[in-house]
Amino acid sequence: MLTFERFFRWLFSARILIRIGGGVLASVVVAAVLWDAFDVSGHKRWLAWKAEWEAKGESFNLESIIPEAIPDEQNAAKSALFEPLFSDPDHKSEAAKKSVNRFRLDANKKPYPANWRLGERRDLAGWEETILAADNPPKKGATPADTILNALQPFEADLDELAKVMAKPGCRFDIRYEDVFMALLPHLAVLRNASQLYSLRASALLAKGDTDGAMADVLLGIRTSELFTDEPMLISQLVRVAILQMNLVPFCDGLHWEKWSDAQLAEFQQSIELIDLLEGASLAFRGERNLVNMWFEQLYDGTEKLAGTGTEEFDPGFFMGLNRYHINRIITENLLAKIDVENHRVSMRDTPTAEEEIEKLTNAPFAFRYAFTAMLIPAYDKIILNMTSAQAGLDQAKIVAALERYRLAKGNYPPTLAELVPAYLAKLPGDMFHDRGLVYRPDGDSFTLYSTGFNVEDDGGEFVLSHGKDISIEFDKGDWPWPSVTAE
Repeated sequence: MLTFERFFRWLFSARILIRIGGGVLASVVVAAVLWDAFDVSGHKRWLAWKAEWEAKGESFNLESIIPEAIPDEQNAAKSALFEPLFSDPDHKSEAAKKSVNRFRLDANKKPYPANWRLGERRDLAGWEETILAADNPPKKGATPADTILNALQPFEADLDELAKVMAKPGCRFDIRYEDVFMALLPHLAVLRNASQLYSLRASALLAKGDTDGAMADVLLGIRTSELFTDEPMLISQLVRVAILQMNLVPFCDGLHWEKWSDAQLAEFQQSIELIDLLEGASLAFRGERNLVNMWFEQLYDGTEKLAGTGTEEFDPGFFMGLNRYHINRIITENLLAKIDVENHRVSMRDTPTAEEEIEKLTNAPFAFRYAFTAMLIPAYDKIILNMTSAQAGLDQAKIVAALERYRLAKGNYPPTLAELVPAYLAKLPGDMFHDRGLVYRPDGDSFTLYSTGFNVEDDGGEFVLSHGKDISIEFDKGDWPWPSVTAE
């Protein structure tokens, strides 16, 4: 007992407590020094990397990517068609509800969209069937095209008003970019619906033989996608792609049936000449990156909290700099580096994919440190695939319009694409993935035209198809051909 008491007094003596306290303090100091020296939090790494890229001309703040303001009288977004969407964000007023539903077609189940890349034609009979099955069906026409035009008649005044609005020189919607991930984008669905109506009406008019009206609607449908071309959001650019794709359907149908005149084809070429989806992808990736940076800043200053934290305090310094560094690095060095807007080129082999970078981080020791990076970088590689395949389609559409103009003038297709310049094409688009150009082979009253695609290998001009519930194209494999002009 006496021995225990002596040990107890010794253990808690002033001399021993001073030694223990000194040891603890020394351990804390050493840990702090090592934390700082090895930059465990990543804060120093982030600041050094950011300074390096700012010296190269990159900007990482929100202001650098927000579209410039436009005077109201020049701004299409200030039209009565769209203004209520943003002045009443909860859409409780009758004006806002009307704006939301203005171009929504009453159809129970729309037909599966035609894939123009596979040579599919729009199924007007299928559209007629679904329209007539709606709650308030229109009068059935003599043909499916007539029924569709009857269904679209109530939208004509608004579609005509939208056409006038789109003639304004600029468009900037009142998006609250400071809301970051919670920013409302109600105009995207409205414009997508409107573009679908233009595209569907174009198909119906084409079937009725009104090629002027059909081409006018194709061009208006395409124009809706360009109302938000400057928006630095991935969802905006993806909706833009969807709108362009749906309006290529009636254009390709008209080509298949040899309906378009030289003047109509030239007008189509002019309408898509300046559309650059590579620039849109680059803008969107910078926008997503800089919006993430604003979110981090909001976490730092306490104006934003992580989901699930409630009112609890959260220390944003813990691994925040590390995640901020990796998110910015991957977007800048692995995604933006692949896109060369100036030279209209995409490189898929020079740098690792975003998916590969995320896999390295998630397989690293203490992978929990990179949770934000894994959460905030979704399937960005697939978005590049989506945007570049869509741009390839536009580039091929320019060439095919020129080929059809050449055929109309001379009765056959040219031996080489170079014959199209400058009479039918100001500049010949190349293959985005190499210097060899697109593959072109004329064959009597038909031709073959394709890009070798992501793998930069000539696979004979064939898509690789996935046969699931629906047939889809695996754009990361095989070639990217224009559908045969004799496809049924």
